Amino acid sequence: MEAGDPFKDAISAIDGLFASFIYYLDKTGTEMSTTFHDGLCHQIDRYWGRLEQIASTIPNFTPLFNSFNSSTHFCEVAIFTFRNVLVGAKPDSLHDIFSLCSLSYIASCCLKNHDNFRDTDAWLNAIRSPQERQLFSDVAAVVWPPMPSIATEDACKPQTPTVLCEDPPTQSSSDELWYMQDETLLNDFPDLFWGLDATSNSGATIVVEELLPTSSTLEDLQGSAIVSNLIGFLTECGDLLHVFSGRGVTTKDLYSCIAFTQGGSEARNVVNACVKRLKSNGAAQSSSTAGIISIVERFVALGYLQTPEELRKYMLCVGRRVILEDEAFAMFCQSVEEAGAEECDRS
Repeated sequence: MEAGDPFKDAISAIDGLFASFIYYLDKTGTEMSTTFHDGLCHQIDRYWGRLEQIASTIPNFTPLFNSFNSSTHFCEVAIFTFRNVLVGAKPDSLHDIFSLCSLSYIASCCLKNHDNFRDTDAWLNAIRSPQERQLFSDVAAVVWPPMPSIATEDACKPQTPTVLCEDPPTQSSSDELWYMQDETLLNDFPDLFWGLDATSNSGATIVVEELLPTSSTLEDLQGSAIVSNLIGFLTECGDLLHVFSGRGVTTKDLYSCIAFTQGGSEARNVVNACVKRLKSNGAAQSSSTAGIISIVERFVALGYLQTPEELRKYMLCVGRRVILEDEAFAMFCQSVEEAGAEECDRS
């Protein structure tokens, strides 16, 4: 990707967010996983629970909800949709657009800046199917109601998300932070959906057909509050996300990823062989190194890492941050270098 791309940093950050989900999910139960799993991931799980309640009340929403296998799948779809928008691919399905708007809503809750989540019209108009546009409109009125204004004293505080920080908080402060965020998200869902069914003609329902929408352009979506809100959230999360993207090693454009995953099988085989050797020579013995290898396996499959050199740079960048013992990191570096050297010998 070109250095001057306006979304390069955001793509790096969203790749890092996705990698962190893989890494900390693989390390659930460890001290390092607390910040991520009990923070943003916890908020996503609570939001998912609310969607379950809505799906049981609004039958028309149930097929959309069931199209996501789990909250993890739901989050992945949102991340991939967001990344695709940044690299120039315009979504047009309710499945993709609803997940992305939901992630932006959750980010607003984490930022405690409720004014950031507004104006979903561009996304409504991007949906190809009139029936799906109508459902999006109906569900949006329930799932993303207008949020209360932030109190003056709160507005003066820095709007930094506490759910993604590089240094884990103390146990006492951690419990308080997660509790406060839970209450915020709970209060953002009023009891509007209780008793609301598919035939309801409540004032919140908008008849999409009467709006005569014109399809949104890619530029409309890229410039929307939904996207800028997520970019702001990722920026506030700090440097750790860029570490998990290998300092931008993963930031390929869509065409490069497609060419790698659907075209050059030889290049894929070379990189996959490196990963296989890393696993066989004991590089995945610790939970930290196993988590890194889980990330690179997924990133190779997606076309984010395409050469042994990119693989090496990525693993050393992340390993330097998450492998805390000097001896363990030295052994990991040796394994990474040996895997790359073997590939050079073969070629």
